[in-house]
Amino acid sequence: MAVAFHKGYTLTQNDLKILIRDGAGALVDPYYIRYSLYDYTTGLEVLIGDPNRIPATTGTGQYYAGATLPLDANIGDWLIRWNFRETPTSPLIEAVQEFNIVGSEIKVSVTGSPVADLLVKRLRILLRDNNPDRNYRFRPPSSENFMQSQAKVFGYIWEDEELYEYILMAIDDFNTAPPVTGVSLTSLPDRWRTAILLRAGAFACFALAANWIADEFSIKGDEEVVVKDDNGEEYSLTIEELYSILNEDLVKSYEEEFARIKEELYQEAGIGPEESKELKVGAIIEIASEVKEAIKRSYGSGNLLIKSYSKEEKTIEWCEISGVMRHNSLRKDILRIDTEIGSVSVTEDHSLFDEAKNSEVRGKDIKAGDRLICCIADNLSSVGVLGVNVEDRLEFTYDLSVPKNENFFLKKGILAHNSYSVSGVSLDIDKSAKYESLKNNYIQEYDKIRDLAKSSIKITKGLKQPRYGVGISSALGPYSRPGVQSRRNYVGG
Repeated sequence: MAVAFHKGYTLTQNDLKILIRDGAGALVDPYYIRYSLYDYTTGLEVLIGDPNRIPATTGTGQYYAGATLPLDANIGDWLIRWNFRETPTSPLIEAVQEFNIVGSEIKVSVTGSPVADLLVKRLRILLRDNNPDRNYRFRPPSSENFMQSQAKVFGYIWEDEELYEYILMAIDDFNTAPPVTGVSLTSLPDRWRTAILLRAGAFACFALAANWIADEFSIKGDEEVVVKDDNGEEYSLTIEELYSILNEDLVKSYEEEFARIKEELYQEAGIGPEESKELKVGAIIEIASEVKEAIKRSYGSGNLLIKSYSKEEKTIEWCEISGVMRHNSLRKDILRIDTEIGSVSVTEDHSLFDEAKNSEVRGKDIKAGDRLICCIADNLSSVGVLGVNVEDRLEFTYDLSVPKNENFFLKKGILAHNSYSVSGVSLDIDKSAKYESLKNNYIQEYDKIRDLAKSSIKITKGLKQPRYGVGISSALGPYSRPGVQSRRNYVGG
């Protein structure tokens, strides 16, 4: 958890707080605002005390829970639920914040060190993950001038424990480059602090990107798509076939690698040994060589295209495919969405597009009667959902990356989103790439500062060398020999 407190602790304005803003970003006071506390240690919400507590305030739109946590509180996860209305006739809005109650023997500080705590705080500032105005703000839709009518869980992106580990990893990395080694958290000179924080920031961004990759959601491999090459030729093939064409060598290596982890995945998915024998690991798809070459050539030049939907213009256009991915999906439920023009099978959090909202909707949130955006005979249309059913889990599912619009049409016409999520929050591949880019920027700055810091040590050591000697090097160049006029005269003894 990002926020932890002891039993009996009285919450202050720096703890569980919320800022409420209007569409222009200005702080506003709602007509009504209350909060309630829930014990969530068993996985079930148990109301503790008054369900309509009045929060304390430090100014317009600035509220916090001023409650005292029970002395007999259970240790573990807790929730605070905020409820408010903009006007007397506005709908009731709810937001949920998570926190943790720990025992008296547990330090709220995960590091146990004031020095490390300060570094964690500074790293959070560097990562722009420190500002309550950013983490606990509700910026409403401008059209409604208030919050969306849905619950939202909010908190920090990185937990203190994570940032502390990234700092330790950064120190280890710093120690791999001589001449300075053996630096520890307790012996870290102030002048090297920024370098360590930059490297820790890179680790944080890398870990978040890796987490997104691990939680990608995708589509069943037998779904067909139509792609266009750089000569305007169109090819109809399944996503699995497209992946295999672009990753033939990788597919072969995956078969060997996946065999090693297959048993573990089956155990997690509850699949028995006999059932597992019937599942495929994956195979190279047999496709005409000239088709493979055309697709590979077009993909390599950035000219392999697929039909996509522009939400702003509400038009269909051909857009570049920048990536085709395959994921191990035995941990995810597979949903078959039955529509009037056919079915599509997706992982539970993969998104299709709702016509009424003109935006993506996760598979598990789709229900019979909904209408999805589709393309029929090159014309934009919609199709009704007949039902949603759970299917057997799959070893692999697939996804495309279409950077411009972040979506693509399947051959049958249904529009799919190339999205995935963290903790249920819908994200996209482009954002993952941005964190990867941020990581690289941190590393570049880190390398510069580290090299400067360590080169200064070399110079300092050189200047402290004896004024006279044979075969001893200094920062200003080699000594020649005693008694000979040289640059050694400029070296301090």
